[in-house]
Amino acid sequence: EYDKALEMAQLSLAAKLFTIGEGDPSVASTYEVIATTYREKGDLAKAREAADKSLKIRLSALGEMHPETARSYTLLGNLTAIDQHHAEAIPLFEKTVAILKGTVGEQHSDTGIAYESIAFSAHQIGSLQLARDVLQKAADIYAATLGDKSMNYGVCVCSQGIIFRDLKEPEKARAYLTKGVQVLREAGPNAAAVLKRNEDILAAL
Repeated sequence: EYDKALEMAQLSLAAKLFTIGEGDPSVASTYEVIATTYREKGDLAKAREAADKSLKIRLSALGEMHPETARSYTLLGNLTAIDQHHAEAIPLFEKTVAILKGTVGEQHSDTGIAYESIAFSAHQIGSLQLARDVLQKAADIYAATLGDKSMNYGVCVCSQGIIFRDLKEPEKARAYLTKGVQVLREAGPNAAAVLKRNEDILAAL
């Protein structure tokens, strides 16, 4: 499946390079598809190469302060995090946040997702205070944009509980996890897997 998707994307890229040239933003989008497909195949080196090309084109064609440029930084951050280089991933996600705040605004679900990405990598390297602070920002954004009954909000609140657990604040951990689990229980079948995982974490406290 991935090989077929990659073949189609590469054919699309070749056609675009021939007709409109490498500097067009649509070429960047195709490189993004190629990078994502290589990521799913587990070839991070080739994924990174395509993602770098996507970012270079978008910076040249669209400039730093553009949502599509933010997408490239997010993709590079995700690839860096998957490769377990979390300290290097954080500045990439921070670039995403800065661009989104300057374009779509702070109160946008994409900005919340970018804050969550920072929190994940910060947690992995033990920067628990940073993780706590950006998760609160994400939770506030989700509550304002998607509602405090949304799956995004529930997952984020559970993540806050996990951070408080690791900060050795068990009462806050239980309170946040209990709240988040309750939201996830009402969020529908799509939340089933993440609900079970957080119910287990709560039970272990």
